[in-house]
Amino acid sequence: MHGYGRRVSVRIRSATNDDLDAIAELARESVGWHADRWPDIKQPPDAAGMRAAYADLPTGDGYYCAVAEQDGVPVGFLTGNVSPAPEGGIERHHGPVGYVADVAVTAAARRSGIATLLMNDFERWARSAGAATITLSMHAGNDAASALYRSLGFNDSWIRMRKDLSD
Repeated sequence: MHGYGRRVSVRIRSATNDDLDAIAELARESVGWHADRWPDIKQPPDAAGMRAAYADLPTGDGYYCAVAEQDGVPVGFLTGNVSPAPEGGIERHHGPVGYVADVAVTAAARRSGIATLLMNDFERWARSAGAATITLSMHAGNDAASALYRSLGFNDSWIRMRKDLSD
């Protein structure tokens, strides 16, 4: 893989508890980026809060948590799961559903294909776990994420609207 004109060595591997600090920092950077762009709905993150949010990395059957390492340094991560198809409701599912909960890549490594590698690895894992569909959510107006997901074959299925009732 090439990034910024040089050869980049990237490895996707299962996350371990030793990755907690790196994952929390990557998440803090990602949430900070979102808070800068959508200050009305996202709070600037603090390191302790992010570490607490990821203190229990998802593990076991049905859960996915992977780290992307570039030259041995964590530069991205993805968490997700596969669960049985919901019963009832208005959306049709043809089997278990994979859900991408978090995707984060550090600013210095963005647009170098790392998120694509993570998403492709998750899709491979989700297929092996029996998923028939993969879903995810993202902020409206996040054009880079939208372009990534569309390039990977995702289509719009729901639009979530928000109205704050405070002054």
